[in-house]
Amino acid sequence: MKNTTKILASLFLVFSFIIINTSCEGEDGRDGAIGPQGIDGNANVIVSDWFTPDSNAYETTVTSQAFFFLEVDITAPEITQEILDNAVVLVYARLNAYSDTVWPDNQVGLMPITIMSGANSITQIDTWAAKISLGNIKIHVTNQEQDYTYQIDDLDPSSFRYVIIPPTNKISKLNIDFSNYENIKEKYAIKD
Repeated sequence: MKNTTKILASLFLVFSFIIINTSCEGEDGRDGAIGPQGIDGNANVIVSDWFTPDSNAYETTVTSQAFFFLEVDITAPEITQEILDNAVVLVYARLNAYSDTVWPDNQVGLMPITIMSGANSITQIDTWAAKISLGNIKIHVTNQEQDYTYQIDDLDPSSFRYVIIPPTNKISKLNIDFSNYENIKEKYAIKD
């Protein structure tokens, strides 16, 4: 009986050794397919350069109610019908035409932007907006008092940039504050 137990114990050790060694050997399996690019990064994000329209490029547009405003058209060929239908288009502004106390130089804001300023007890309210259409962005500024005399020669320093974030079914699930330009720069690796 002792011999049988020793033989069985020895066989058990030999089989255990064989099983352990053979289970570690074998060919590596094939790597799986590479998944789709995630939304992070800027592989498909389109970012324009900063553009600064000349003050003379702004046109005065009058509505049927005699309300007028200033506009300038910016060609944006990247804005296709598919982009209009499916992507997010953001337009940012550096409104350097104002004093630093109203809008600091190189401060970036997501349009539309409303700015209140004033002198001599008169408050001026300017609203800057971007109208996006096929191949075009129209920069539009209105003044509540219809007073543009203080701006006409001071529009040159203002610059604009658009960012196109391609369509994705995950974008609505992202927790992104599009109004925070620094957040957008970091998220999509945008350089100034």
